Amino acid sequence: MALYNHFWEHFALVMVLFALALSVFANQDNVVGGAIGKKSSAEKTWCQDSDNGLTYNTKGIVKDSQDNVFIDLCKGSSMITEGYCSENHLTLKEYSCLCLDGACLLENSGRKRFFR
Repeated sequence: MALYNHFWEHFALVMVLFALALSVFANQDNVVGGAIGKKSSAEKTWCQDSDNGLTYNTKGIVKDSQDNVFIDLCKGSSMITEGYCSENHLTLKEYSCLCLDGACLLENSGRKRFFR
């Protein structure tokens, strides 16, 4: 009977350690210098634009922390959809211009629309 009681004591200990390990891994977003902690909202959001903003005459690619990726593109020959970063998020703007392969050849004061 003593062996049976030790089994359950060990089993209970193993279950407690397992539950503890699960809670640690479930709450682990970031490990820095061996310390476990949540990322702050400032660390979580980022955005990168290869052509540095609303640069219509350069084809660029935008990536953000939400796994969004956009490559500037022409909508026909007279409209570009330009990706850029706004408040650390990928944002798109349509701009009227003579467009070829994701870049404006000549800019003009055309129709502009913002959307996210």
